[in-house]
Parts: sequence; C-alpha cells; structure tokens
Amino acid sequence: MVGPRVRFDPKTADLGAYYLPHAERVIVFVDVVESVRLIQSDQDLFLRRWLEVVAFVRNDLLPSTSGRLVKSLGDGMLLEFTELKDAVSVAFQMRNLTEQKNARFAASQQMHLRLSISLGEVIQDEDDIYGHDVNVGARLMSLAGAGEIVISSAVRSCLTADIDADIEDLGDCYLRHLSEPIRAFLIRPPGGKPVWAMGMPSERMKPTIAILPFESRSNERHLQYVGEALADEVIQAVSRGILLDVISRLSSRSIGGRGLSSQEISSALGADYILSGSLAEVPDLLVLDLELCDAHKGSIIWTDRHCIAPAETPLSREAWLNELAAKIMAQIVAEQLRSVGSRPLASLQAHTVLTAAVNLMHRLKRRDFDRARELLDVLLDRAPHEPLILARTAEWHLMRLQQGWVDDQKRESFLASDSASRALDRDPNCSIALMVDGAVQAHFFKRVDLAEARYDEAIDANNSNGMAWLRRGALCAFTDRGDRAKEETSQALKLSPLDPSRFLYEAIAASACLVAGDDVQALALAKQSFKRNRLHTSTLRVMAVAQWRLGETEAARESARELLRLEPDFTIERYLNRIPSADYEIGKEMAAVLAKAGVPA
Repeated sequence: MVGPRVRFDPKTADLGAYYLPHAERVIVFVDVVESVRLIQSDQDLFLRRWLEVVAFVRNDLLPSTSGRLVKSLGDGMLLEFTELKDAVSVAFQMRNLTEQKNARFAASQQMHLRLSISLGEVIQDEDDIYGHDVNVGARLMSLAGAGEIVISSAVRSCLTADIDADIEDLGDCYLRHLSEPIRAFLIRPPGGKPVWAMGMPSERMKPTIAILPFESRSNERHLQYVGEALADEVIQAVSRGILLDVISRLSSRSIGGRGLSSQEISSALGADYILSGSLAEVPDLLVLDLELCDAHKGSIIWTDRHCIAPAETPLSREAWLNELAAKIMAQIVAEQLRSVGSRPLASLQAHTVLTAAVNLMHRLKRRDFDRARELLDVLLDRAPHEPLILARTAEWHLMRLQQGWVDDQKRESFLASDSASRALDRDPNCSIALMVDGAVQAHFFKRVDLAEARYDEAIDANNSNGMAWLRRGALCAFTDRGDRAKEETSQALKLSPLDPSRFLYEAIAASACLVAGDDVQALALAKQSFKRNRLHTSTLRVMAVAQWRLGETEAARESARELLRLEPDFTIERYLNRIPSADYEIGKEMAAVLAKAGVPA
C-alpha cells in the first residue's frame, strides 16, 4: 500500500511559491518492441492490435485494481498503481495476452511488449505524473527485451521469489543520463510453489504476530469451528519460520470474537501484527478472506482471498499453508523495511530495525550492505549486550570478508570472531553466533576441527538452522568429503526455500556437487544462484570450475572475466589465503582451473 493520491495542476500553480507534494506510486511503463517497423509493414494491423491491448487494459484489467491508465501513446502506455501486487498482475496479463495472440501471426508481424515496474515518488495531475522516479522508470524499460518485464530493486525487495514471481538478477545496469548504475531484475510468472519448511525456535528481537480465529460471515456454528481449526493450522505454519514470534493459539482464541480494536488486542497480547479472517461457504468450497493489520497503527497492510476445497489432500493443504506463511512473512518484512526508510530510527522498535538490517545485508549491494551496518550500530548503541544483535553484527563482518570488501582481513576476522564471542558470552546456545564463529574459524583462522565443532553445536542448539547445515556442508566440501557435503547442503536447501540468501545456499550446494563429482548438477545450481544474485563472486568461481570440467572452456573464461570485473583485485594467491580448502584437493583444483580460465596469479 502506498500513500494517498495527491493532485497537482502545473497549469495553475504558482511554481515559485507552491510546495510540490509527493505521493509514492508503482509506475509501469509499456512499450511495443520495433513499433516503427511494424507500422511501416502494416499500419492498420498494428493499430488495430495495439488498440485492442489498450482497451483490454482500460476496460478489463484496471477497473478491479488500484491502478489507472495515466496516458496511452501511439505505441506505449504509462500506468500507475497504489498496490504493487496489482501492478505485477496486470503486467503479467498484458504480456500473456499479446504473446498468446502472436501465435496467429507470422514472425515478422508478431507484436511483443516490453515493460518496467518501479516504485517512486510522483507529482500528479489529472493528465500525467512527473518527477525523477518517473524518468528512471522509463529508462529502466530500455533494459527489457521482447516479452520481458524488468523491475527495480525497490520492487524486488517487496516480492517473494518463486511465489510472487520467478526473479532473475540483472546486476548493476547503467542507464542513459543516469550517473550511477541501477540494480535491475527480470521477472516471469511464478512456476511451481516451493515447500516452506523453516523452523527456528523463537528468539528475542523479532516482531510478534497474533493470528485470531477466523470468523464465520454467516454465524453458522460449524463454520466457527472450521475457522478456529484453520487459524490453528496457520499458527503452526507461521511458527515454523525464523522471522516472527507467534502468540500461542490459546491466547489468540481467548481474545478473538470480542470486537476489540487492533490497539486493544496489541495491548493485551503484545502483538505488533494481527492476522484476522472471515469464512464463507459456497458449493464445494470455503472462501477465506484475510487481513494483515499493523496493530500499532491500526492500518491494514495486506489482504488476500483463498478458496479451499474441504476434500483436498493433506499434501496440498500443507503446500497452501506453507505458501500462506511465506506471504505473511514477506509482507511483514516489506512493512518493516518501509518503516526504516520513512521514520526516524529512534522512534522504531528494535525488531523493525534488525529485520531491515538483515534483509539489506543479504542483498549484497554495497550501498544496502553499508546501510545495514548503520542500522546494526543503532541497535548496538541501544542494546550493546543483546546476543542476537551481536550475532548479526558478526554475520555482517563475515559476509564483508567473503565478498572481498576489506583490505585488512586479519582485523575484520577478529571483529567477526569478537562479536560472535560476545554474543555467546551472553547466550551460549545462540545458534546464529555459533554458526558465524564456526565460519570465521574455518575461513580465516583455518581451524577446521574447531569450525566443525561449532557447527555441530549450532545444529544441536537449533536443528532447523539451515545456515548451520549449509556451513557444515561447505566444510565437508572443503575437506574433500563430497557425499556428506551433498547430504548436508541438500538438508540446508530443504530448510530454507525462501531465505533471502538462497543464492548462497545454491552456490555452496554447487561446491558440494563439484567435490562429489556431479558436475552437471554443480553447474545447474551455480547458474540458479547467479540468476538470483549476480554480485556473489564465489558463485562465479564454482561456475567457472564446473564449466571447465564439462568442456565449456570459453564459458569458464567468461565467468572468470565477470569475476574479475566484480572483484578487480582477485588473484589466485589471495584466494588460497582466504579459503580453508587450500591444502585439500578441491582447493588446489579450484585454484588451478581458475588460473587456466584467466585469473592472475
């Protein structure tokens, strides 16, 4: 949800004295690829097809959404929305319509759209929208090819990969008349739904949600029982995630149905967010309408409708619950990020700042990464001895080291280890701190035995810590234990299907496959990791080795060139100095292949 509509008439305003108010909007640009050629070939056919698209958007798509057609040109459109999900849905439907109709035409007569979706502030009148962010959205569209939709990083941060869309990272892109690169992503309609199986025990510093019993719109008693049972199932699914603390079902039941305001419920239960819903019964279906509310503001931040077949299988029911839990978590994360960007940090709760810091950190964009450290510093000033804040600070130093963004590796290693140690002094069972300390011991102090012991402790403390399983699998790969490495990284992938650092899971799983001799799967995982995040340099190292082994030598050299573009100071010597596998077969082979692919000594 974005801000209220603001009207501004530049024809009548006194621009010298008038304050120009801004409203945040989702901006969608649409353009026809090679429109000049199509018009020259058959003007009447092109115009007839284009006007069909415009009419479809205006009459069939937009009326049921939060969007409006700002203007239609001879070969393009500008749309604005207040709801991102509406913009994405309309973009997919427009693209699908034109691609389906292309089947009736020869290749030379086919009409392909390219689209961009961005978030930004606009100045608005009845006829148009204005502003820098509108111009950026127009430039962003130039990155899209025929039938493609490109989105900005702000839009990407509000989408859940594999559920809202299939997302491919295009990396930093330079656009005409813009001095700095723009991070862009390509989206396609989502494919199969992943299974949500994460399950980290509750820790402090998290937002809290209360899930109330779903009410019957017809007051039928049997639907009230169904509503309570469904709410219990949703509570169980959301409780398996690592991002939220969930109020117990008994407490939520006791407060439900009393007609209390969101603020009263928040006061009674200590909840930051409230999920409520209503049930209706239609032939062979239950219709569940959901609302997610910010309990402190009393504002609705997300709504959704689900049609549930009472006779569906337990497996399909589980998939639905996992998907719903993922959507709820994604909406809350997005809301927390918006709060950090729009309100003074001093006024925000610690869990809001921490959630934003963790998500910015895992984007691996230098500006976002540095911003994450600023947020962590704010939290350390407030609570210098809080274990989870110290553990996340240690993780930040670790990621900075692994990205090669430091000159003094020894000092950064000490800072990571020191933050993890201080977290463990306060909470010896802090699974995140144990995992980070293990990674520091493995990568930068080369204490393999101590690292493995730390990973064992992290998993003992929390058997569902996917990152701990992943790191232990990586250690097995580094030490030439390929089969076990595949088992452990496979477990990590199962536990973390929607983790913001999924690209890291896939990159390390690719390394495990290399050690196990499964080069085809290694390359597939590395490509998937690279698709998700083109700035993660270790993915490129694994990809280059897999390509070289499979005889794709030119592709391996291209991967090495991209690696050096992202990390110009990367050398074989620096690589061997910072990996725990330098004295093992896989480390030696990786170094040898990278050298053959063009990495300097």
